[in-house]
This record gives sequence, C-alpha cells and structure tokens, in this order.
Amino acid sequence: MPDEKKWLWDEPQSWHELDRALRDIAILLDFLGEMPEARLLSYFEDTRGRVADAATRATAPPCASYRAFLDRLSEISAAFQTGRVPPSPPPGPDGTPAIGAAGFVYWSRDFLAAVAAPATADSIRLTHDYMVRRTRTRGWRRWLTQSRPRPRPPDYGPIPPHDPEEATRKMLARKLARWVHGFEWLTVGVVILTVVVSIYALSGRLILAREKDAMEAFAKIDAAVQSQEDKIFPSAQLPMKDATTLPVQALCDFVQKRPVPPTTATVLAGPPNLASNLVVPVNEADPASPPQETFYVSALQAHLCAQHAQVLQSLFVVTMHLQSWSSVVTQRLGQGWDVGPRSYTMHVAFPLAPLFGVVPATLQDYSHEKAGDLCKLAAPSIYKEGAGAEECERVLWTLINRSRNVAESVLGSITQYILPVCYGFLGAMAAAFRLLRRKVDAYLLSYTDRARLQQGAILGVLCGGVLGLFASYIGKADAAGGLGVAAIALLAGYNVDGVFQFLDELSDRLFRPASAAKPRA
Repeated sequence: MPDEKKWLWDEPQSWHELDRALRDIAILLDFLGEMPEARLLSYFEDTRGRVADAATRATAPPCASYRAFLDRLSEISAAFQTGRVPPSPPPGPDGTPAIGAAGFVYWSRDFLAAVAAPATADSIRLTHDYMVRRTRTRGWRRWLTQSRPRPRPPDYGPIPPHDPEEATRKMLARKLARWVHGFEWLTVGVVILTVVVSIYALSGRLILAREKDAMEAFAKIDAAVQSQEDKIFPSAQLPMKDATTLPVQALCDFVQKRPVPPTTATVLAGPPNLASNLVVPVNEADPASPPQETFYVSALQAHLCAQHAQVLQSLFVVTMHLQSWSSVVTQRLGQGWDVGPRSYTMHVAFPLAPLFGVVPATLQDYSHEKAGDLCKLAAPSIYKEGAGAEECERVLWTLINRSRNVAESVLGSITQYILPVCYGFLGAMAAAFRLLRRKVDAYLLSYTDRARLQQGAILGVLCGGVLGLFASYIGKADAAGGLGVAAIALLAGYNVDGVFQFLDELSDRLFRPASAAKPRA
C-alpha cells in the first residue's frame, strides 16, 4: 500500500534525526560488543545472572529482555530502510501500552550512550577514522600504490545512505593524523638537538671545572716555587749601586747545563749535592750537536721545576680546550659552510656570537684604531709590532676566545634557557602522546585534540623558557635543588597544569589585593 512506504518521509527533520540515532546505536552496539567485559548484558534481566555484575548500573534499558531489545531494534531498522511503518509491539503485562518506534530508538541511544560512557558515538567514529588514516602509507609509497590498477570490490549489497557528517569527520581525522605524524618527527628532531646541545653543555661544564682545578694547582705550585726563590735570592737593597745587575732569577732558570759526549749514558750521576735530568739534545734540528744534561741546586728544585712544567702544560692544554669549545659558538658557526655544487654554492652560517656579546664589527673597529697600536697595550706578548690591523683583529679574537667569561656566558645561556626550552617541549610532547594513546585505546578522541596538541607544545616551550627566570628560586628548594633547571623544565612540560598552579600561587602572594588581607584584631 502507498501509505506503508511513507513512514517519516514527509517529515525530513524527524527522518534525519531518527537516521542519526540508528547510526549511533549501530556504532555503540559494535563498540560494546568488542569489549572483553560483558557490560551491556548486565543491564537485562534474562542475561544478568549469566555474567559477573561488577559495575553499578546507572541507567535503565527500554525493555527488560536483551533478546527483545535486539529484536525490536532490528525490526525498526529494517522498517526504516524500506520506508514501512514498523509493527507495534504488544502491550505490557499490566496493560500499559508499549513505547513507539521513535521513542524506543531514542531511549536505546541514550541507554547505550550511558553504558558506553565515557566513549560516545562521535568519539568512536573519529577514533576509527583516525586509526585508518594512521595505517595508510604516505608520500611516494602511497603514490605508487595508488597508480596501480586496483581490482573492483565485489558487490555485497545496496549502497548505504550517505552520512552528511562523514566528509567533515574524515577531514578532521586526516588533519589530526597529519599533525600527530608531524609532531612525532619534530619531537625526534628536538630529541637529537637536545642530546647534541646537552653533550656540548656537559663538555663545557667539565672543561670549566678542569680549568679551575688547573688554575688552583698552578697557584699552589707557583707559591711553592716563589717561597724557594725568596729563600735563595735575597731582595735587592735600594738604592742599588749597580742598576744593570739584578740579583733575582727564576728558580727553574737557575740551572747548569753541560754538554755530554754521545757515548755517555743517557742518565748521568752528578755531584752528591746536585741532581740531574734526562739528557736532551741542545739543537733538535742538528742531530750532530752534542746533548746536554741539566743540573739543579737541590733535589727539591728538581721536583718543583718538573711539577711546575707539568702543571703549566696542563693549564695550557685546558685553556686551549676551553678556547676551542667556546669558538664553536663565537666563531665557527659564524664562519658557516659552503653547501651545493661548485657551479652554485650557497653559504650557510649561524651568527650566534652577537647573542653572547661577541660582535665582529666591534673587534674590527678596535683593531683598526691607530693601525693596530691597541694590541700593543692589550697583548704585547702575542702581537708583533707593525703587523697591521688584520693581525690585531686575530689577536683580539684570540683574547676573546680564551676568556673564561665568554665560556661561562655561553654555558649559562645554554643551561638556563636553551636546554630548559627543549626539555619543556619534550615533556609536553611526552604527556600529549601518552594522553593521545590512552584516548585512542579508549575510543575517546574528540575534534579538539589537534588544538590541544598544538597548545601543549606551545605551553611546554613557554614553561621551559619561564623556568629560566625562576632558576635561583627553584634552586633553593630542597626537593629540586639537585635536579637542575633542565630536569625541572622536563617535569614542567609534562605537568603544565602544575606549573600554572604554581604561578597562580606565586601571583596571589605577590599581588594579593588589600581587601583580601586579614583584618587586624
């Protein structure tokens, strides 16, 4: 009959609402059916005794029997697809009329949504589309697979009706999958950068510590040498009769060298009151020159001079190491690299030296003043008079690179700002990826997860950068005193809410309004 084929066809809004409700019911039934726990069966009287009722039931089903529930939904779905009016169920045992088809569908949707909570039909659809997008190949592999002819899928039945929200949902799932994929590669890159910068900072910290130990050792041995010099060489009496002769001489220079025949043993025994060193040739360029041995005044002088030379050599090595370490930022990154073929070469440089107070233009201005005469005052020992402005600029660069202040400024900037920002970002990404993984496993993805991922990365970087301002405040805490700013930044990025709670408490302490103060007794 014609009337049997027009159920809700003259009511487009009701037809679409009922169609959406039936789709939600199908999604929720599939989701609950795939769960290992029989959560849905514990709500019906005919199946409640067959399963362990561990969950508290917070909703009521539209009918008492699970079998009747499925049969009624199947009848309504079949009638809706064909356009026929579904048959009316018989009244209840007490004579109450049964609920209508539309009411039964809406009640079933609300009931299944309460059972499947916190998952919803929209989150289940979005999570399924997201997983499909994540498993697809990307880039050239996807182009190769799409270029091949694909067999036509078999015809399993009629084409289902079009879902008006399917295109939007798939677009959002595709964008979310792309953003997650991009942030994964970005996190890998930041991890590599963080490891490289951490190694560089650790090496700088070790070099500075070694340079401090070398300076202390040199000061100690130099004090011992100076005390011996004061004992051996008396101070000059003023006024001096002969100003051309000074009675003071360096202790390690007050030695006696004697030539040794080539047939003499390498180590010679000197007089009983003198000590001798290993024989070394006077002129290494002339192998025919006879070697010499060095005699000292006392055994203490021999030991002190040997230790003094060794400590001085160690200090020179660690100073050169410190200069090489700081020049990576102040000079080598500024010089850059030539990238590309010989026909077309592009120069790539990272001028980071001005960030640490080393400006090449300033050094050039100083080096050109009075044609390099400034270097005669600043470094007379390493600057040759009349060498010119270019040599003076090189000398000034050498003094800057050897300065401990430059190394400390570079290391402080890395440890208080660069590394905290990187670790804050990594902590935020770790928290975001873990949350995303839990939501995917529980089918709880939402349309705002992409924005949450972006905001998590931004807030992680922000927290890492802000922690550099509170480095001294955090360092006074007993619990965080030994962790360091970078470790605190990692925890701050992982728990952004805790950082903002800390900032709220600090802001309340500093800027508490006068009305909130306690009244005086």
